[in-house]
Amino acid sequence: MVVESLKDEDDINFLRNNLNGFSNEQFVELNYSTSLSFDIKIPIINDEDILEDENLDYNFSDDLMYILCKKNKDGIDYYLHYNSSLLSRLDYYFYQTHYQHIEFSKFKLKIELNNDIRKSCNISTYSCYANGQSFPFKTDFILQERDRLNIELSEVFSSYLSKEESDYPILSIIK
Repeated sequence: MVVESLKDEDDINFLRNNLNGFSNEQFVELNYSTSLSFDIKIPIINDEDILEDENLDYNFSDDLMYILCKKNKDGIDYYLHYNSSLLSRLDYYFYQTHYQHIEFSKFKLKIELNNDIRKSCNISTYSCYANGQSFPFKTDFILQERDRLNIELSEVFSSYLSKEESDYPILSIIK
């Protein structure tokens, strides 16, 4: 993640203590200002594991978001879910400290898919930019061996996904 103009040590400590896997922090230049870049962990969970294993006791409270995988008749859909209670806690802190709300609908989510298997792979994306071109609707791609697809979700789609009731895949891998 890159947070524009964030360089206060108290803010960094707050993020470090509230985000799962906060690491590799460094300062970078973004839009002519010094900004904080850092990594966080984003769990990818199979919905069947959650439904079948009552002993699975994973706590999502420190995860900003997670990706839920669901099998369908054609392949696997990947859904992005935000942690609304953590988002509220972060927003409250930054509003109390800097008088500024965080607009999570403005997050730019980028995903890089690398086909490292020995056969082609069929991918469907939804309302995104793929390799720099806009695709406002569902679009199918065939990734050959060692092909790469860079996906950035559109602002409209990101805004929709930031709402709690959203349940639409961000991408699908087709059998």
